[in-house]
Amino acid sequence: MTEAIGRGKVMLINTWFTSCAPCIAEMPELNRIKAQYQDQDIIFLAMAPEKADRIQLFLQKHPYTYTHLQAAQPYIESNFGTTYPKSILVGKDGTIQFIEGALVSLDGNDPAVMQQQEKKYVIHSQKLTEAIKRELAK
Repeated sequence: MTEAIGRGKVMLINTWFTSCAPCIAEMPELNRIKAQYQDQDIIFLAMAPEKADRIQLFLQKHPYTYTHLQAAQPYIESNFGTTYPKSILVGKDGTIQFIEGALVSLDGNDPAVMQQQEKKYVIHSQKLTEAIKRELAK
């Protein structure tokens, strides 16, 4: 499926669902990444297990600028597993080049824990951005 959609292009796929707190937390960063690379040869695709009406209602309150595929649970689970969220970078040749779990972790309210979470968030986001740069340079 992904090869036919993005043949010859880099593709970033994100799996998410509307009641997933880490999914929602990482959306602003995923939107930022899309804005950074939108003029390049890359497709941004989000896959969710829910139906279109639920996704559209959610997107009215939480902007998420990727192209959305709904009711994708069978495809997500058979290809990427059941852990959400997940970002999958597919190279121009159609092969998976990079997989990253949640960019943002919401565990704990302690300021020291939150500072560690912020560091972790920056590292995960940087890894994803570096992987995109490598694939676009090929």
